[in-house]
Amino acid sequence: MWRQIRHFFTMMVSCCLLSGCHIAARPGQEPFGEQTYSGTEARAVYEEVCAAMGQAGFSGWSGYSIRMDEDMVSHDIYRTEEYMVGWHEGTEREYLWYQGQLYCYDGGTAAYRDMGWDELNSDSYAAEQWEFACGLLGQEPVEMEYKYIPMSSGSQYQLTLKYHEASWEGQARQFPQVRFRLDGENNFSGFVLHWQEGSGRTIDISFFPYEGSASLQAEREIWGFAHELGLTEEGVPALSEQEDDRERCRSVVSGIDFEDVSGWAVYQDDLAFPVPPGWDDEAGIPGGTAGR
Repeated sequence: MWRQIRHFFTMMVSCCLLSGCHIAARPGQEPFGEQTYSGTEARAVYEEVCAAMGQAGFSGWSGYSIRMDEDMVSHDIYRTEEYMVGWHEGTEREYLWYQGQLYCYDGGTAAYRDMGWDELNSDSYAAEQWEFACGLLGQEPVEMEYKYIPMSSGSQYQLTLKYHEASWEGQARQFPQVRFRLDGENNFSGFVLHWQEGSGRTIDISFFPYEGSASLQAEREIWGFAHELGLTEEGVPALSEQEDDRERCRSVVSGIDFEDVSGWAVYQDDLAFPVPPGWDDEAGIPGGTAGR
């Protein structure tokens, strides 16, 4: 919970600083050197990207991260070559799936059990959302934007496609959009599918090739949870430090001995990863309750 509160206040402070500094572009320019291209240029890129997506398939893009947020409750799943992680932070407990074990911690006591990755059921969920994204790309977007973002790390071009409200599995999906990060040749190595449900639930799914993939956020979840359990005295570093010294950070995480938890935590046979909203709770997650 404290991580989400800290993130909220960080965002608020950032907004205040930007407002206080009166950061603005000159007439005809955009802040931070960004550039928005014409509709004609955006459509040309859009058609090129759609043609490339027509040749792609989920089996070749089976790396993904899933983030669901609602009322200070979050579900995060990361499937990368470097780390495979399930993370849930609710109002009472935190859950971590890592290396074949599910852990739960409420700030005082901890529980765990053996649990396979397949029990998360995230692979089938991600494959279904890939199909949803492809369905959107087969429609005419209501808005498209192609931008150059020089301060972005990695690919510095972004194509954003926005669509009308859609329905999927009987659930209304509001403000759906697909965002592609591109290089100067309009090649992309991943994209983000975004939508909202109900009054405040937001879902973001990033797709990318599994081979060679990594996630700094997944590493932070492992590290932070281990620190709370007392498995490492070193706290999670700043993101910039994490980016700059990958070897040291990998070494710290690989050196965490999660098997030590079994010496003092309770083994709980019915421990379950909380079912994310809209997830199929009959297909592998044994009956957890979201948000607890």
